[in-house]
Amino acid sequence: MSAIRFFTDEDVYAQLAIQLRRLGFDAISTPEAQRRGTSDKAQLDWAATNGYVIVTFNMADFVQ
Repeated sequence: MSAIRFFTDEDVYAQLAIQLRRLGFDAISTPEAQRRGTSDKAQLDWAATNGYVIVTFNMADFVQ
C-alpha cells in the first residue's frame, strides 16, 4: 500500500501543505499546483486523477 498524498484546497490554511511536507508527507497546496480559482469539482477530479486526497474546510460543496 502506498502512502497517502494530500492536496489542500483554497479553503485550507496555506501553511498546512508545508507543515505536512516537514513531517514527511507528500503534500501540495492549490497555489503550488497552480490551480487557484478552479471549480470544486475540477479540484476533486484533479486530486483523484493525480493520486491525492483532497483536504478542505468546504463541507457545503464536498459533503455529498
